[in-house]
Amino acid sequence: MEVMGLYIHIPFCVKKCDYCDFLSFDHSEFILRDAYVDALVVEILGMKSQNLNNKLSTIYMGGGTPSILSAEQFSRIMKAVFDVFEWTEDGEFTIEVNPGMVDALKVRAYLDAGVNRVSMGLQSDEEQMLKTLGRIHDYQVFLETYQMMRAMGIENISLDLMFGLPGQTFKSFKATLEKTIKLEPEHLSIYGLIIEPGTVFESQNKKGLLDLPDEDEERRMYWWAHDFLESKGYEHYEISSYGKPGRIGRHNQSYWTLAPYLGVGLGAASYLNLNRYKNIENLKIYISKSHELDEIRELEQTGNAINRLEEYFFLGLRQLKGISLVKVYEDFEEELIAPYRPIIKQLVEEEMLVESDGWIRLTRRGLDLSNYVLAQFINF
Repeated sequence: MEVMGLYIHIPFCVKKCDYCDFLSFDHSEFILRDAYVDALVVEILGMKSQNLNNKLSTIYMGGGTPSILSAEQFSRIMKAVFDVFEWTEDGEFTIEVNPGMVDALKVRAYLDAGVNRVSMGLQSDEEQMLKTLGRIHDYQVFLETYQMMRAMGIENISLDLMFGLPGQTFKSFKATLEKTIKLEPEHLSIYGLIIEPGTVFESQNKKGLLDLPDEDEERRMYWWAHDFLESKGYEHYEISSYGKPGRIGRHNQSYWTLAPYLGVGLGAASYLNLNRYKNIENLKIYISKSHELDEIRELEQTGNAINRLEEYFFLGLRQLKGISLVKVYEDFEEELIAPYRPIIKQLVEEEMLVESDGWIRLTRRGLDLSNYVLAQFINF
């Protein structure tokens, strides 16, 4: 039986970061969060009637800030999950936490539920940079949270860092990563800042208030991180992701390889039976209608072969190993593949892609211009 992944969305934060465009709400009252948890439990239990594959290989609780939930609220959600789904013995269960927002009681609840991987947003070790980003923690709070989780038995920790930040230099980014690596996290996600529409940063940037590094400096940060982390034994396996041997994040790979996954909670996406679904983003309606799955979930895209092939290229090429053309030829008809042949040929000639042993992957130049490369496989 094929297994699948489960994504659980917790849309609450103490404060929304100035660069963030995720579906989240700040300063949410406990009573609202509790009503949301109740609605989420109802949605999960409603899956019993959906004739889904009930065996999970990965669980990812993201947000927002999942660690804003109390231990009791978290445990209530997970009880519903395990009432409906089976869990594989070697499954990966990740929860996102914010520094300073977990205590021993919460960590114990995580461990009791089977959490075996934690993703924590550090972003920077510089106090002024954290204030600029709108983060609510300082480095000392982060360090105390990290050390507590280690002491309590969390053996797989992923840290988020950002580069290309306002006022950041190559020297300061280099110092941050060198300091972070001394903690020996099993995984690192290193993201370049993107000025997203509707964020505080967009407004500040339009006013000329953000002192951003230029493109050459940003690329220098990216490739130094690549070389440095590989020298420390990390595999650069996706555009922004690095893992120690055996510690590659498995849940996100389900997105890049078109494996089935179910999303529950406000705005959560699902990929089931080759179709894409998305939950509504209206919190009030979600809470009141979560018992009516047809009311909160919409079909976004049907699983026709054209869409699947487009996604296979667009998502699969995010992985540094690339994608197998042999698999493409096995899974899709030639009439669907034919329009992509000149695109691949052109990108190889432009040294954006390299083709070898039946695989195509991004080159160094292709990684620098990955948005351009991936866009060639959409609506061409």
